[in-house]
Amino acid sequence: MHCSKCGTLAPQSTELEHCTVCGSYAASNTEPLNLSHDSTDIPWEQSGALGLGAAFIKTVHLSLLKPTTFFTKISSKSNLFYALLFALLASSIGALGDLLWNKAFTAIGNAATLQNYEFMQLFNASTLVFYPLSTILGVGATTCYIYALLYISKSNSANLSTTCCVVCYSQSALILQCIPFIGPAIAPIWALLILIVGISSVHHISKLRAGMTIILPFLLLMVLVLFCLIFFIGGTLLSTSILKEILPLFR
Repeated sequence: MHCSKCGTLAPQSTELEHCTVCGSYAASNTEPLNLSHDSTDIPWEQSGALGLGAAFIKTVHLSLLKPTTFFTKISSKSNLFYALLFALLASSIGALGDLLWNKAFTAIGNAATLQNYEFMQLFNASTLVFYPLSTILGVGATTCYIYALLYISKSNSANLSTTCCVVCYSQSALILQCIPFIGPAIAPIWALLILIVGISSVHHISKLRAGMTIILPFLLLMVLVLFCLIFFIGGTLLSTSILKEILPLFR
């Protein structure tokens, strides 16, 4: 009998329901299980055996602290629905933690008027309600953006679904928003770094190339927007000064 997870061979004389090495359910076959890269080994997708809480915590731990190891587990067989659920749960926990800290500090500091405080309560509540929808839209937009850039640069060696799974599991960094003061600033940066590692892993490109593919077009767009803004402001100021000189001539 071989374990369905780690492949450990159990003695023929014993009939064990669980593996003595990894604790997962044993398989009653006589051939070792194929443990190739195609077999998914993501803890979150094994929540039925590990338990929901343990699977979530283990997935967050691996994706945050060992992203290189974690993203090698993602393949075309990874479950996209489970990945989306993970993204929703992780981002919602981060948003809720940030909201609770903001409310706590506002209540302690008493820095807002009652009217403004009630408005912020309504705003935060509505944001929390629509947060799952914005998360799904954000994951979809990010996936399409990255995959389009990889396709243009001929760097895509994984399909769209696998790329989306990477984007979903990179949302684990949003849990860092629960850290007061510095959490909201750290979370998006960490999420970007995890995303770069994940894209590099599933598409088999260097981390530098993955980072440049993701960040460079965005930076170029920001530079273009900044240039247009400077040009617009400069043109407005120039035209205003010219009008001030010309208008007295028509009086």
